[in-house]
Amino acid sequence: FEGPFEVNELTSNITGLITGRFTRVENPDATDQWLSTVSIYNDRALPIQLISHNYLGGIDIENFRYDFIGNMTHKSLFREVPGQPDLQFISRYEFDGGERVRAIYHQVNDNPEKQLVRYEYNELGQMVESQLGVASGFDGPPSDVDQNSLQSVDYSYNIRGWSTHINNADLINDRLFTAESKAEKQQLAKACTQSVIQKMKSQPVELIASLNNSIASGTVQSIDSTPLGLLCLNGGNVSVQSSSLSQIEGNTAAAKFSCAEDLLVEDLLTLGISNANTIGSLVYQLIDLLMEQNGNLYFNDDDHDIWGMELLYSDYTPVVNGSSSFDGTIAETHWKDANSEVKNAYGFMYDQHNRLINADFSNQTDGEWNASGRYNVSNIEYDANGNLQSINRYGIHVDSNSGLTTPGMIDILELGYESGTNQVSQVEDLALLNGFYDFKNGISEEAEYVYDVNANLIEDLNKGIQLEYDHQNYVSKIIWDDGRTLDYVRAFDGRKLEKVVT
Repeated sequence: FEGPFEVNELTSNITGLITGRFTRVENPDATDQWLSTVSIYNDRALPIQLISHNYLGGIDIENFRYDFIGNMTHKSLFREVPGQPDLQFISRYEFDGGERVRAIYHQVNDNPEKQLVRYEYNELGQMVESQLGVASGFDGPPSDVDQNSLQSVDYSYNIRGWSTHINNADLINDRLFTAESKAEKQQLAKACTQSVIQKMKSQPVELIASLNNSIASGTVQSIDSTPLGLLCLNGGNVSVQSSSLSQIEGNTAAAKFSCAEDLLVEDLLTLGISNANTIGSLVYQLIDLLMEQNGNLYFNDDDHDIWGMELLYSDYTPVVNGSSSFDGTIAETHWKDANSEVKNAYGFMYDQHNRLINADFSNQTDGEWNASGRYNVSNIEYDANGNLQSINRYGIHVDSNSGLTTPGMIDILELGYESGTNQVSQVEDLALLNGFYDFKNGISEEAEYVYDVNANLIEDLNKGIQLEYDHQNYVSKIIWDDGRTLDYVRAFDGRKLEKVVT
């Protein structure tokens, strides 16, 4: 069957390839139904077309196209269902030189093609940005993509490859660089990590020069063989320079950092940059670079983020009560959404086996952290097998009479296990308050959870449900105590085809 695009040439050399398949439908009404699929391949044994009977009694035709390396560049699905309009979905994929997906496009029927997402990567192959919902027809430079998409999500990593940012927790555009290429910006920023600013000599060297259009091309200056890089601001450049790093009596690291901060703030103000959040963000990053903690400057490069998060490992905010980690466990996380002026945080503590034992909640308003504990999680204990034995949760309590909400302890959970197994048999909530998203203690018995011989949960007395399974241990039916049911229709290969609610 012809598709919306030209596929690779088919081959008749199909030795050892699956060209046909018949799959029975596991139907609760005992209807004997089979689904058939025919596969067609190119000369590299890659499928270029699949023709199938679908569960609704129609035909599905899928087409695939590949580049010379074997990456799928085009995919389409044509669906024909009796009594319904025909549907056609077309997906197109672009790749960069490293065979990484650069952009995904989607089209439905004859509607215009939409760019769903566009990705950018750094030199290590890590994704550093994804632009979601790029404007239809946009074909401008990469630097303009952010402002022509519904959302730009930026990612950052530390030198060990651990994720440190998704956007940032302040939702601030901290990319003040003006160079076209983000790679150039990152190269400039990395150069800043090579030195520590010094201004403690009797004849201090110039550390931050004013606008210098002669270096607008984005080159890195080198002073005394100590490259420090430059910051490009508002179309111009602020050149950060350094002398050799000779130690002088009284010239402490703290003094250097303070000097660098004063000079940066002074120069930013002369450039008309007075926003306290922006200045604070740049100062923090400058000090961070001087301490050589991250090795590269983090960019959050658009002004319409709706959510951001930061992950901390070896460093943490004392008021949030995290614990330093050097093995990849998260010491602290900060996050914020665009609908709130409050930044939230959790500080995590672990036992000697790296198991979570405490999570302290804090929030920040007007730059001040408040260890409110409103959503704290504490008293997390485990048995010798690592099974959870207890957990306490704070949350929002709703008064059943007045409807007023107040913070409080909403869960004091104790868990029991079936003898000789790691299967939960009982969960008791000793909390006197009910709240949003707390555990609902539906019943108090020794066996509140029942399992079959394959360790599948078949009865949950707290939720008041029973579960049935098929021969592959997939849930086939859920029955509520009030008589409601939910049936799943699957093919024998495990594909879920339908949900039936009664």
